Amino acid sequence: MVVRDDRDVDLDDDDDEPGAGSDRPKKIVYSEFDCPACDANNPYDDGFSAGAIVRCMTCGTDFDVFEATERKPRLREK
Repeated sequence: MVVRDDRDVDLDDDDDEPGAGSDRPKKIVYSEFDCPACDANNPYDDGFSAGAIVRCMTCGTDFDVFEATERKPRLREK
């Protein structure tokens, strides 16, 4: 599974404030999930994160994504 970090990267070295933007919590973006209902693997090209609704492409069940962790998203059936 590929996990992406969706933070903006600031390559400009002349910031007036040291560490500006470093306190912002990172948003974890996932590229796939395993369906809790049927165990099918579901890749998502656009990615998804906590607060999204994802659908299993095999069984059609919708899930809310919540409390995403570094390892995998937590899903709750709608």
